[in-house]
Amino acid sequence: ATPFFVDSTVIEGSGPNLDLDDDEAYRRTADLVGISCQDVVRLIQDHGASPEILCNDRYNNLTRLIDRYTCVFCVLPALTYYCIRQRPAFLTNLPFAGGVLVAWATCLVDQRYRYADPCGIRYLDGRWVTEKSYLIHQRLHEIWHYLLVLTFTCSALYRPGRE
Repeated sequence: ATPFFVDSTVIEGSGPNLDLDDDEAYRRTADLVGISCQDVVRLIQDHGASPEILCNDRYNNLTRLIDRYTCVFCVLPALTYYCIRQRPAFLTNLPFAGGVLVAWATCLVDQRYRYADPCGIRYLDGRWVTEKSYLIHQRLHEIWHYLLVLTFTCSALYRPGRE
C-alpha cells in the first residue's frame, strides 16, 4: 500500500527518469506531508510500494461533500414527501424501500474496497493496469447507481389508483 494520503493532486515518481537516489525526487510530496525527500523514498522502499505517488484531489472531496449534502438535505426530503403524498399506504412503498436497501447494502460492500484507498489505474510497462480491488470497487459502485436509478424510476412510474 502507498504510505501517503495527501489532500492534493500529486503525481510523482512516474516515467523512465525515476531516480530514487536523487535528493530532489518526490519534492512535492515531501513538502505536502512535511518530511524530507529522503524519508519519502525510504518509506516507499520500506513498504514495498509502487514508486508512483497518486493522491486524492481536494476537488474530488469537495464535490463528494456537495453531492452528499444534496442527497441528504434535498433529495431525501423530496422523495419522502412524494411517497407520502402519492402513495400514503405503507405497503405500497415497501418494495421501493427494499430496492433502496439493496442498493445501500451494495454501496456498503463497495465502501469496504474504497476504504483500502486503492491506487486504481496505472500505466506500467507500456500498458494500463487496474488493481483488482479498484476494479471491484468500480463495478460495485456502478451497480449501486444502477439500482438507485432503477428503483427511483419504478417508484416514479408506479401510480396506484386513488379511490
